[in-house]
Amino acid sequence: MKNKYAKGARITESQFRELIKLMVNDVDCQNIAILIGLPRKAVERYMALIQKRIARYCEDQSPFADRQQNHLNNPVKQTAIEASQRGDQLPHIIFGFSKLDDKIFTEIIPGDTTEQIKNIMSSEEPSGEKIKSESLRRFDGLAELGRKNYYRVDKVNLNRDEQQFLDSFWAFYKKYISKLVGFVESNFYLDLKECEFRFNNRDGNLYSILLKMFRDRPITL
Repeated sequence: MKNKYAKGARITESQFRELIKLMVNDVDCQNIAILIGLPRKAVERYMALIQKRIARYCEDQSPFADRQQNHLNNPVKQTAIEASQRGDQLPHIIFGFSKLDDKIFTEIIPGDTTEQIKNIMSSEEPSGEKIKSESLRRFDGLAELGRKNYYRVDKVNLNRDEQQFLDSFWAFYKKYISKLVGFVESNFYLDLKECEFRFNNRDGNLYSILLKMFRDRPITL
């Protein structure tokens, strides 16, 4: 079946466009499957491919592209929301985010440094020069999965507009994560990148942007 958005797809172009439209409007996989008339597993497969393409797009746009770990091929391997509901302690997944121009760029912090960063974030003392590593000081904010607030790396030199921008992203992130259905940590990197993509294009037409993305470079099944 010919589809200019997805090579080897077994859905029509109109179905793919409808899938993108519903995704943009935060409709979950189960309801997308019902509305389009496709098996749920098929919808989940397309959604995963779409998220991976969005993540690649964000990585290509990132000024930290040379520092990005390959999280697409090495995802975090533990469940999250279910563990939270059981009262279990969430693993220390920490990510940083930085403002550049009018955009936010995110990056998951390597696991071998998360305990040290967690201790810094838990301290009630002002940040000052506690974070010595240049690789961390490039971030404006650090956040741990499951926490309500983020840690501002530089509490002195940010101006009011920059602080409001960071707070705006954090509010956007919390709202986005809270709406996810069936969220698991193994997919957190892709969810984080989709959140980054949505925030950076919050004033644009996400539907048109995504269709152009897949028209220019179709996904392959």
